[in-house]
Amino acid sequence: RPSCATTHRVAPTDGGGPPHETRPHRGHGRASRRTMGATAVLRKVARGVPLALTVVSVTSLVVSLALTLALSDAPPTGGLPLPYISDTGSRPPQQYVFTLGLSLGGGGLGLLGVLNVLSFRERDSWNSHAKRCVYASAPFAVLAGLCLALLAILDTRNYPSPHLYAAIAFFVFNGVFITLNTVAYTVYWRQDDDARRVAVSAVSKLVLCVLFWLAFIVYLPVGLGLTYGAPPDGVDCWLYDERTRLYDYRGCLWMHLMRSATQYLTVLFSLLFYGTFTLDLFRGELGDDFELS
Repeated sequence: RPSCATTHRVAPTDGGGPPHETRPHRGHGRASRRTMGATAVLRKVARGVPLALTVVSVTSLVVSLALTLALSDAPPTGGLPLPYISDTGSRPPQQYVFTLGLSLGGGGLGLLGVLNVLSFRERDSWNSHAKRCVYASAPFAVLAGLCLALLAILDTRNYPSPHLYAAIAFFVFNGVFITLNTVAYTVYWRQDDDARRVAVSAVSKLVLCVLFWLAFIVYLPVGLGLTYGAPPDGVDCWLYDERTRLYDYRGCLWMHLMRSATQYLTVLFSLLFYGTFTLDLFRGELGDDFELS
């Protein structure tokens, strides 16, 4: 009867005669099948991480925004029709959704950076420069994920300075992660003749990387420069409200609205970038023969 058991040939100890066969080790075959099954499950779970990260983060942001605008006659938006993301997580109950969703998102981002390295680990066909970029990007993914969790936990009302520093650090680390992976996939796509399987992923990453940096530049350097360096005469663009412990943005409404809109775009392009890894992790050119070990 056919069997997955393994048969070993062992040479005789007396130095003569043909080698004899030992009894098949059926346990080895069962263990091998269990290992293959576990590897297949882990591979499927890994492929779902980018999509789960994107869906959870988008859902938490949308729900937090909807609750902020719907559950209060005077929502903590500082007069903005599209409030800053941080302000949507400044009060319960939306604060609970904000904290939980973005904390999970931070953990997912760190895990994504590690899985991305694992999917490259044994791919000899990949350009060495591309591999170095991917390996270098992993610490930035972990740091960005940690900062995302911190800014979600430390709300802007009670911990304004730590929240601000964590938010800025997140965007910077996240930008480095996005850029390094864009370079890696673009290099492989342009330099390897057999890279058509990764073409869609590489082009998507390149486009989203450019859009991310355009939105980021308008949001932080340009936006902060306008609100701090070029406010209307006699107007305080950052008027602190002692009652709400948040800022009143109505003095420079259009400047803050521009920053708020580009902040959402920066986050959106980041989340879509994470989603593109669904095309890559342990698939095709990126590791159909790879085993998590």
